[in-house]
Order: sequence, then C-alpha cells, then structure tokens
Amino acid sequence: MITSIYLKEHEYLINKPQTLNFGGKYLYFFQQMHDNNLVVQRKLNDKYIPDFFNISESNSSVNLLSAVVGQNGVGKSTVLDIIRSSFVENDYSLPYNNSVILIEVDGQTKVLQSGNSILHLQIETSEGIDYVSIPKVDQEQYQSIYYSPHFDLKYNDNFSEIDKYDISLDQFIKDDLAETDKKGTNENGWRFGLHTELVFKNSMRQIEFLNSNIFKDNIVFREVFNLPQYETGILHFRDIEFSDFHNTPFDLRPIIELILKKTENENKNWHLIRTFDKNNNVENQADVNKYLLERFVIKAFISVVIQQMEKENTWLQEGNIEDSHNMDKFKDLSSIELLFYFIKESYIEKGNFKKEIFNYEGIILFFEKLNFLFEKEKDPSNIKKQSIRLNLNEVKEIMELHKKIIINLLDYYPKFENLVDKNNYVEGFLSFRPTDRNMSSGENALLNFFSKLYSFIQDNLIKESKSLHDKENYILLLDEADLGFHPVWKKKYIEAILKTLPYFFETLQIKPNLQIIITTHDPFTLSDLPIDNVVFLYKDKGYCSVILENDRIQKTFGANITNLLAHSFFVDDGLIGDFSKSKIREVIDWINENKNLSETRKSTPEFLERLEYYKKVINLIDEKITKLKLSEMITDLVPDSEYYNQIIEDEITLLRKKKR
Repeated sequence: MITSIYLKEHEYLINKPQTLNFGGKYLYFFQQMHDNNLVVQRKLNDKYIPDFFNISESNSSVNLLSAVVGQNGVGKSTVLDIIRSSFVENDYSLPYNNSVILIEVDGQTKVLQSGNSILHLQIETSEGIDYVSIPKVDQEQYQSIYYSPHFDLKYNDNFSEIDKYDISLDQFIKDDLAETDKKGTNENGWRFGLHTELVFKNSMRQIEFLNSNIFKDNIVFREVFNLPQYETGILHFRDIEFSDFHNTPFDLRPIIELILKKTENENKNWHLIRTFDKNNNVENQADVNKYLLERFVIKAFISVVIQQMEKENTWLQEGNIEDSHNMDKFKDLSSIELLFYFIKESYIEKGNFKKEIFNYEGIILFFEKLNFLFEKEKDPSNIKKQSIRLNLNEVKEIMELHKKIIINLLDYYPKFENLVDKNNYVEGFLSFRPTDRNMSSGENALLNFFSKLYSFIQDNLIKESKSLHDKENYILLLDEADLGFHPVWKKKYIEAILKTLPYFFETLQIKPNLQIIITTHDPFTLSDLPIDNVVFLYKDKGYCSVILENDRIQKTFGANITNLLAHSFFVDDGLIGDFSKSKIREVIDWINENKNLSETRKSTPEFLERLEYYKKVINLIDEKITKLKLSEMITDLVPDSEYYNQIIEDEITLLRKKKR
C-alpha cells in the first residue's frame, strides 16, 4: 500500500518540495542531500491499527483508506494523477513531475517509484545512526484504478491512450461514442442521438451489474443504499453497417450472403401474414411486427459476426464450412434455419488445429428465449420492427445470454499470453433503455460508479475476457466519487465502499489487496477517517502546500459533524459517520460485555490484546467528550491512571495550540 509521496518537482503544482503521508505504519520525512541523494526518516504512526479498514467478509482485503482534501483548485485530482502516472508505460504526454512514492509491504518500507533520487533510509541502531538503501518493490504487482464522475475534459484524453485502468466518466463517454457512425438506424431510418447512445450504454452497464452475482449475493448493497431497480424497459436490437468483405473467411462468405438475402426476401413478404377485421383494419399488427423483428435480429447478429471477422485476416483461408459453394442445397431453408446451420457447421482448421467458431447451444438458447418472448406479446405498441418492451427479469435473462455470445466471439481470434486483444473486443447487438422511472442524481451517481467498476472488471480482468494481467494489489483512486450524494448517503459512503468494493474483485483468479485513496469536500466523509490518514492541502501564494502534522488542529475521526460542516444539512440518527459510529459502538459493547469478568480472565493474553486494540481506537477519536468518556469507561474496567492521564494531557496540549 502507498504510504507516502515526496513530490520534489512538478510542472505547475508546487514551488517547493512537499511530503504527503497517507497513514500507514510509519510517517515519513524527507531530507534532500547533495546531488540526488535523499534521506528518508520515519517514525511509528501511533494511530495506525492493522486491518482497521478491513470490515467486509470478502477474500480481497482493504489494507488502507486515505483521503486528500482541500479547496477547489488546490490540486487534489493532480495528486491522484501523479499516482496514476507511476503505473503508465509512456508518460511523455503528462505534466512533468519528479516524485518518490513509498510503499509498505508487511510493515517493510519499499520504493514504488524513486524519480531521479537515490534513497537512503535513516535507522537507529545500538551503535548510532545508520543509512540503508530502500529496496524496490515488484511494480508489476501493483496497479491503480482511477474513477471520476466529472465530465471535465481536463487532460484525461492524454491518459486515455496510456492508462488502461481509467474508468472515469470522461473515458467511458469517449468509448461509448466510438464507432456510433457504424451503427444501423432506428425503425424510422434515423440514427439515434448521441445522448440516447449514452443512455443505452449506461443502462446496459447498470442492468448487468444489478443482474450480477456480486449484487444479488451480497445483501450489503441493498442494506446500505437500497439501490433502485428498474421495472420495465425497451430492448433495442442494433445492426452494424458494412460495405464489402475484406477479411471474412472466403469459404464463409457465400452462406453469410445467403442468410442476409433470405432475411431481406422474407421481409418483403411481411404483408402476406396480415389479417383484417370487417372494417378492413389490420387485426394482427403484433404478429406482423414480430415477424419483422425476428428477421431483424438475424440480420443484427450476422452483422456483428461480420464486424468481428472483418477486423483481421487471421483466418482468411482457414475459416470453413462443408460444401461452402453449393448454396442450392439451402434453397428450401428459412433464414433462421440457415443461420442455425451456419453457426453449427462453421469451423476453423489449420494443420492439426480445428475448432468450432460458435457456441451453438448458447446461440440456440438465446434465439429460443427471444422467440418465447416475441410469441407471448400481443400488444403492437410493445413489440416493434427493431425493439420490444420487457420487464426487468426478462431483460436480465436476455442480456446474460447475449453476454455469453459476445464472450464466445472474443475467442474467434487467438489469444497471446491468455489475454484478449482489446482491438478484438466486440460490443454486441443489444441496447437497453429504461422506461418506468427516472433515478435521482444521487442514485445514478452511485449506480454509475458500481456499474462502471463492475463492467471494467468483467470486460478486462476475469478469465473469459481477460485483456490485462493479474495484479496482487490495486490502488483505487476515487476522485469525488460521492459527488451528487444526499447527506444521508454521504454519511454511509466510507462504510459502504469498505463493505462493498472488495466483492467486485472476488471473481478474479487472484484475490487482490486493495488500497483506497479518495478526494472529497465532504465533512461526513472526514468524520470516518483518522487524522493521519488525511492529507490536508491548501493554496500558498498560488501553489499547493501540505498542512504539516504539527500545524493541524482539525478533528476528524468520530468528530461531531457540526465541527466540520460549513453548511447545515438535515440528517437523522447521529452526526458522525456510520463507520466511526460502529467502531465507537464496538468499544462500548466490549466494555459492557466484560464488566463482570474475573481478574484472572482480565490477565489473559487474549483479553490484554483486545484491551490494547480498543485503547488505540479511543486514541483515534477527535471528539473530546466522546474520547474522555470512553477512556473513563475503559479505565473503570481495567484501572490505569497512566492511560487516562495521558488522554487528559493530550487534550490540554490541543487546547493550548488553539489559543495561540
């Protein structure tokens, strides 16, 4: 986990070196010597508690949570960008910075990035002061994941080419709007607007997340935020425009052309299935629409297959189907029958290597389910030539089957190092637009964050669609991810991300360790963070500076929100964050449970270990009355005048600082 950054130089952020400590086992101090030599001093962080933030039951653990706070424009996001830049391969397009990043592994200090400096750690030995080189960590086992809900168009465009772990709104909008010009038109022959395209993509991600086992199997998502659910929506089928074959295997082109020709000819006969009532009005419009939609789905599916095959000429000669140029034998087959033959009999053969191109059973199941839904719909306003209105459960089932088809198409091209080439990723032929409700901005903000993280992991890190290497450690950089939340939700923010985010990584082969670094303006969030886990930034003559440890008088962890709020908010159930409140409640419950414990039991190693743990928790609390009361309670349980007197001394020291 990243525990300290020494920012020696930056193109525009600072005018003198700055040190940022994130609250690990040690607090670090840097001294620039001659040339590039840098001496690193450290002292134990007496407010550090191992596993303090690891409160989920996931196999992925949160090792550290930290925040960067300060006024707008002070440089919070730039600090996150400095961390991001240490993980990209080519940072020539980013603002220049010379920084040292230290990381702690099992309590040992190591270097993640050294900039241009030669580092020496100053340690005390029995013989005096000694200086040792700080070892480098295996950087390949670490990676940042950056999220921002801002659409700010700063210089993320530079990052987008080099940071493959960018899940910001900027990056998703860029990806979502890519190649929209190749998408087919709507039922009226018009292209969908860009806003509609973004709604399609966003809604698809949200539905996929809400249908995931991560969401369904972990009640915490519903307990903490009561995430909303759509009820109904319109499923649009989308085709891809193409002009001519270039890379599609030669032997597969005749049957693909025949499938498209048959769908076109069948579409021309739509009027033959119409029936009329006595007033000469069409009485089976739903059947007509269903007939046209069935054939459009075939066209849409085939167009995506062509799109995938056209990307490279890898299998130009090797793609095969038996008797590929004798199309006369298929003259009596319908378009759907011919499609099923095509997906069942197509294969790739090269030397002794042979494999089927498609997952026949999965595609058949998809079309059978669609046909069932089409058949039962009798309202022509719900089924159109290119879309159908469905309830959420039906949408989820179709989208899950569709996802399996898409993953199967990823396997069309060979993998190298078991990784999918992102250029070979195929989007699919479905879009979804909810129709039953509009979410609040806060609900959308939360669901967008969860769904983007879920989508990124599923599209890039799981075994079936892996395009990026496994990492043992991820640093989640959340740039004001709580933007748009109601104050009641902001109270829950820290505890919620600690309880939920580890589960997103449960589907990976390697269950990683997580570190979370957030930026925020919100006082509720600060009340859930120990003060040494917060980097306070301020503007000093136009440049960014860090408020040093000795100059900080702010209260954070467990501090009453009234001391942090600049404005009033209507909230209930207390004025501190849920995480700090639960920790305080834990201390009180433990004291009460052990009131009648015998002196013998109080001297056991297990009891003494828990006693020290809860003393450390009390030491973190910055609210004076709460801290003193808890120290009284724990002293009543196990008399210790030295501990209680030290608490009083610390409060007196703090008061003296305030009077200066």
